[in-house]
Amino acid sequence: RYVPLERSSQGLPVTQFEMNAAEATGLVKIDLLGQRGLSVIADTLKAIRANYGTELELDKIDRKDPKTLRLLAEGRTIGCFQIESPSMRNLLQRLRPKSEDDVIVAIALVRPGPREGGMLDRFIRRFHGKERVSYLHPALEPILEESFGILMTEEQVMRIAVEVVGLTDAEAHVMRKMITKGRRYPMTRQIEVRFKECAVKRGFRPELADKLWELVSRFASFSFCKAHAVSYGLLSYRCAFLKAHFTAEFLAAVLSNHGGYYDTREYVQEAKRCGLAVQLPCINRSEADFTGNRDAIRIGLSQISGLKQKTISRILSSRDAGGEFLNLADFVFRVKPSYQELESLIRCGAVDCFGLTRPQLLWQMMRLYPALKREKQQTLLSGIDVPPSPPVPPQLPRYTWQEIEKMEIEILGVDPRDHGVWRRPLPGSARVGSNAQGSPRPGSLDMRAAALRQAERHGFVKSSQLAKYRNRRVAVSGRVIAGKRIRTRKVNYMKFLTLEDSDGLVEVVIFPSIYQKFGSKTVGASMVQVKGIVRDEGGSLMLNAEQIT
Repeated sequence: RYVPLERSSQGLPVTQFEMNAAEATGLVKIDLLGQRGLSVIADTLKAIRANYGTELELDKIDRKDPKTLRLLAEGRTIGCFQIESPSMRNLLQRLRPKSEDDVIVAIALVRPGPREGGMLDRFIRRFHGKERVSYLHPALEPILEESFGILMTEEQVMRIAVEVVGLTDAEAHVMRKMITKGRRYPMTRQIEVRFKECAVKRGFRPELADKLWELVSRFASFSFCKAHAVSYGLLSYRCAFLKAHFTAEFLAAVLSNHGGYYDTREYVQEAKRCGLAVQLPCINRSEADFTGNRDAIRIGLSQISGLKQKTISRILSSRDAGGEFLNLADFVFRVKPSYQELESLIRCGAVDCFGLTRPQLLWQMMRLYPALKREKQQTLLSGIDVPPSPPVPPQLPRYTWQEIEKMEIEILGVDPRDHGVWRRPLPGSARVGSNAQGSPRPGSLDMRAAALRQAERHGFVKSSQLAKYRNRRVAVSGRVIAGKRIRTRKVNYMKFLTLEDSDGLVEVVIFPSIYQKFGSKTVGASMVQVKGIVRDEGGSLMLNAEQIT
């Protein structure tokens, strides 16, 4: 087989034909996808090996591991490949997987095809034995039995075309490809006629042949290859297993590979919800990326805004060659960061290891650079290359915790400390966690308890308590971490929001009538307060919004 080639802008050889024409010449077209999930798994296994001395073989893990299945059933899959979106977490809560195979089913189910005509809801009812399994025709039972009578994969479409209708394998292959192109493709009508003719020859009544074609064509346009679902499902289950058993190592790998569905700060919040300590970056402890070890995650140096890669490399190489940095002067002398880089390191807490307050470290910094310049001149004359002694700082006023939190968030882009939702001023109330004498220490259990009591007094319920309020009106306050607007069958807009508070996530449904009134409040909003009714959708709690502020 021959096709004309040319060089791409990067200098690589590419075909002059586009993909469909190239395939029509007889070449095999292969889609190679770079999956972040594979890197996350590889990095997690590397960390497990380093932290535990264990060589974990994922091919041998329990496919019905109780801890993993509990995590899946509770929808705690943020960070897990392919199953972390709100719709997937909602599906997992409703499905309550009993094995690795059920995760594969969930991957196939979340596609638009099975959702058409309520097939997804029907599958879940049948899966839990709440609805009798039925088939459009008895001939479909051997093919659809494993999926409770619901059409789920391309392979099932192909088997129906060949085994039930009587098309040849080649015709079924062409049919699948043409249907996926949509009804606009010129050959689709010819395939439809051929399909129905063969079905009638097999003894199907014309009206039943029409229904069978409608079932197959409607689904096939959104169908999912079973091999695709299986490969994705295996990766998803393995991610869930790693998160359930090696949470710190797994979430550190997710963060180091730049997350997935959510942004970095949400994965940091997830780490805190999982009970992990999120440690500040440290010039004597941090690596370039996030690192996890048993019950803590350390923020990496690359997360510090304004810190250049070459400076990070010098920090790591100097530490490896000469050991830990002894004081600020030793660090500056060995690494030679710019003035602005050192200021960022100090302000975000990466130099707290020297036992001084950040104002004291900044005071030292302002006096070190002129001293270093003098030392450099003397070194050129004497040939002796030693760091200067750090000046002893005076007692200086400490930063307030609000100032510290603001600096850390600005420089790191994440909040390593206690969540800020419950420090938002509530109607008619003073700010929680004020700096008044005797107020609780930020991040302490006393502060969290005080914040919770104040929120409850004003009617705000935390995500962990929603189960107590089924079919009741509540108000929640949270940060918007995800949102999706869709158009209903009646061409009206509605929206789904995912809110985050200090305990977890709240899934909010904004129906069209409410969206018309309050939809603008959700556009570009970082935090919202929502009043609505808590509904239990097959084990998944949703808040049907009535008012948004």
